[in-house]
Parts: sequence; C-alpha cells; structure tokens
Amino acid sequence: MEFVQARDALRKSPDFAELDSSVMGVLLLTAEEVELAAGEVLFEQGVDSGDRFCLLVAGELSVGGTGGLEIARLSPGALAGEIGIVSPQKKRTAGVRAATACAVLQWHFGALPEAARQVLRPHLEKVAFERLATGLQ
Repeated sequence: MEFVQARDALRKSPDFAELDSSVMGVLLLTAEEVELAAGEVLFEQGVDSGDRFCLLVAGELSVGGTGGLEIARLSPGALAGEIGIVSPQKKRTAGVRAATACAVLQWHFGALPEAARQVLRPHLEKVAFERLATGLQ
C-alpha cells in the first residue's frame, strides 16, 4: 500500500473525521499494513482482544456473532476492533474475517504515544458506543 493510499484512507474514514492532524499524523506513521485473503480471520470472537484495532482500506470484512452468523459487513473506511480496545472485559465481542481479499491498516493501541492514546481512547469509546447502539452498521 502506498503512503498516499494510507493517508487518503485515514482522511476519508468517517470514524477518524473528528481527529486533529497531529493524531492523524501519528496514526499514519505507526500504521502496520496487513493484507488478508478471503476467509482469513482478523479477530476471533471471545478471545483476549490484545490491543489491536484496524481501518479497512480495501475489500470487505464480515462481522460474525455467535454461531458464525454474519451480523454486519464492513466497507472501506470502517474501523474494526475498537470495541475490544475499550471493553472492560478486553474480549472480542464478535469475530471479524475477510469476506473478500482485504487491505487494512492496523495499530497496537499500547504502542502508540501516550498523548495519542489519551486522544484516541475517548474517540474509540464514542465510535464503539455508536456502533453498538446502531447494531454494528
């Protein structure tokens, strides 16, 4: 993935729209590019969330509930994994797999600079709350 593509994905994502340019810059510089083949698991439901969250850049992700039933399909610009970051249980509330070949930008929350984490945590809480309130749409 090219730098310009990653930058544009961050800028166009409605989930990152409210962040200031300094935090966006940190995210851009610390992003890890991950390519997923169709069917590959990104997050497994019920397991320790660790501290990863992702921005879908290309392809589609399938969000699955209990029994593997698809409860949502994510398109480019959507975040995945934010609920696991802010959940007190630190468990993945849903599984996420690549519905098609995908490219994501991934971050390890704990590896981000403290100043960025202080801005991102309430932002991720807001995104997670909105996502849960609207049924992951």
